[in-house]
Amino acid sequence: MVYYGPISKGCDRCRRRKIKCGEQRPACQQCTKANIPCAGYRCLTDLVFRDETALLRNRHKFVASAVKSAAILPSAACSPSWKKQNGMLSAADHSPGSRSERPSRALLPSLHDRAAGFVFANFVYSDAPVTETFADYLKHQYVQSGTELALSSAMQALGLFGIAHTSKAGTDVLEARRVYGRSLALTREALRDPERRSTDEVLAAVWFLAMVENMTASSLDQYRSWYAHIEGAMSLISLRGKQQFDSELGRILFFKFRAQLMSLCLQRDIPMPDHAASLLLGAGSPSMEGNSALIPAASGIGICNLRAAIASETLSDPQEIIAIAQDIESAFSDMLTRTYLVSAYRTIITEEGSNDCFQGRYDIYSDLARAQSWNHLRNMSIIVNGIIADHYAILRRQATRGLMVEEEALASHAVRSIQRLCHDICGSVSYILCNLPAQIQVRNKSSEVSDALPLLWPLYTCMTSSHVSDDMRRWARGRLVYINHVFGIRQAGLMIEVADRDAYSRTKRKSASI
Repeated sequence: MVYYGPISKGCDRCRRRKIKCGEQRPACQQCTKANIPCAGYRCLTDLVFRDETALLRNRHKFVASAVKSAAILPSAACSPSWKKQNGMLSAADHSPGSRSERPSRALLPSLHDRAAGFVFANFVYSDAPVTETFADYLKHQYVQSGTELALSSAMQALGLFGIAHTSKAGTDVLEARRVYGRSLALTREALRDPERRSTDEVLAAVWFLAMVENMTASSLDQYRSWYAHIEGAMSLISLRGKQQFDSELGRILFFKFRAQLMSLCLQRDIPMPDHAASLLLGAGSPSMEGNSALIPAASGIGICNLRAAIASETLSDPQEIIAIAQDIESAFSDMLTRTYLVSAYRTIITEEGSNDCFQGRYDIYSDLARAQSWNHLRNMSIIVNGIIADHYAILRRQATRGLMVEEEALASHAVRSIQRLCHDICGSVSYILCNLPAQIQVRNKSSEVSDALPLLWPLYTCMTSSHVSDDMRRWARGRLVYINHVFGIRQAGLMIEVADRDAYSRTKRKSASI
């Protein structure tokens, strides 16, 4: 089996006609314009590995013949020039495929190989800059180790769940659960081994297990498994210490957990652990200096600690909370207006109505990684501005005289910032999910699962914000429904369920107070 890299992802009709397909779902724009039912899209994971039985058989014969010749000829006779001079370079030497023999049984990709192809296509390779070190490491581990290592087994489990959710095949789900159970057992076994627990293999396995929970969590009880994986990763990262930054692979694995560590702290309203904060800031690690990924780390840690202090009532004075939040927001504003981000995208406004975009707005970015970085900063900034706006509202209720003019202006600024940032997040969705009109298509591939995952929390923030319009909340909810159904990410459905439940509770409390 041979990995063939990117392949055409257009619909069947566009591929037969050899024309560019917009790749919209459920029907592409070319078919829609022609008023012809779209034939749909083929399963790409079936094509990632192709049957190369005949070619490999011929190559084996050719190599075996060369080895045999090398055993009876002088070393110089093994070179093509010596063969040519002595009339021994035949057509078969140039074209081993001309002597093919068809095997009795074709080597078709197994379900587990398809699962590995799904993982590489959706979680390793994307429009974002691909780190060859990470990709090569995963390929080596999977090919050389099979399913005997926790990492390979976790990769297969993730791929099996991905295939099962996108194809809605119940039998695949059963196999995915079996492999997932095996990967958990292998990971626990590795964690009990003092020599293996701090290796790259174990940390990478935990990352893939966390991705499994993102794909499958359809209830709060299941989502607690994600908490457990991230907390376990936090302990492993602490155990690995600053030495993990000495290798490129160690740095890559650390930064793959970075956003999830912050997300865990924000969701559970707990402070960032000191050891994790120290590593996030790259303290005492010269190899980490100048890394742009560290720029928002201090502010991200500040938000986690502020939210935790508010939840535990360690901080209760609204004025003090607002002052701390404004300092954090100032840092985020500086980041959002830095020179290297100012011209990161352009906005196109269309008059055509579509569920794929909000109010006809499409934001086009220079690359996917930049779009995801923008949304990460926007989401954090919305959280901080929400704290500011909410505590100015508390001050407004407490003060009999109301807020001062300057305070009212700052409260209004926080609300306007939330609305603007939510609009910017919604404007990025069509680009990230590759749901752009044919006339402004700029990405040469369809969106993958790893592209959609970073959109979950920004969309959830837009859907649950009390400072945006009902239309925006409904649109953000619709995009989460789309991600759940099209990409098979069950966490999106769980977010909708939680948001609906919270909205119902707020309405019930409001009715009871009247």
